[in-house]
Amino acid sequence: MSSISNLTERVKLLGLALIISLIAACNSDINNKLDNNTEIHRQVFLMGNGPYSMEIIRDLIDKSGIRKGGYVVIIPTTFNNDKSNAIDLKNHFYFDEVTAVHILDFQSESVIKKTDLLAIENASIICILNGNRNKFMKLANNSNLKKSLHSAYDKGCLIVGDGNGSSILGDYYFAQGKDAKTNKPKLWLKPGLSILENAVIDASSFLQEHRKEIKTKSADKKFAFIGLDRNSALWIDNKSALVISKSGISFLDPTTPWKRFKYEEKFSLSNK
Repeated sequence: MSSISNLTERVKLLGLALIISLIAACNSDINNKLDNNTEIHRQVFLMGNGPYSMEIIRDLIDKSGIRKGGYVVIIPTTFNNDKSNAIDLKNHFYFDEVTAVHILDFQSESVIKKTDLLAIENASIICILNGNRNKFMKLANNSNLKKSLHSAYDKGCLIVGDGNGSSILGDYYFAQGKDAKTNKPKLWLKPGLSILENAVIDASSFLQEHRKEIKTKSADKKFAFIGLDRNSALWIDNKSALVISKSGISFLDPTTPWKRFKYEEKFSLSNK
């Protein structure tokens, strides 16, 4: 039994070593950029919770530079066996000839494998899908997941948020419930991933419903609020934002009134 156990362990170690080698090879372009001290583009791609558009997926592929080499990591946040959205997105990448696509399998809100963290840190595109924000943030805060996502972002990986996956990319995200004492509706902020600093993301309809309270919290916490329609898509490159969908976005920050940005309009997220 001992020899079988040792053999199994050696196989696991060899498998891990092979994964590390493959990831390093896939990301030689990124490493070369870092070695040459060239500018790293910290990019985020926000999508509303609508059906995936081939045009939008092609746009994020082109902006990521993945055609030069690399791979995609898709992170479902449903914490169940339903991977239909992840598979649908993977098929969109395949249709546009991006075939190095890996779907991570997070079944628990307390466990994450080291190989998953390694895959995240060296990815060219990371897609965080619509799902359970609270469970995902519990996993991120109780593991090295948040650190790995920041490491990938700082290397130039394009971070994609889909629906609720977009809303956790800011410093905070909004939670709703009822006050325990008064039983009245209550709105409060919970810590997000802080990939997008000084920003909170949610639905445009949420902003319309809670504009006064969001404006107050925006001034208090010094963040800009980005409201996504169902089919919105927003590309952010080093704080410069561009609407790339026919469906626009809503925007509010501490210094300006609520406004709408339409297709191909640009604005800055810097509110300092």
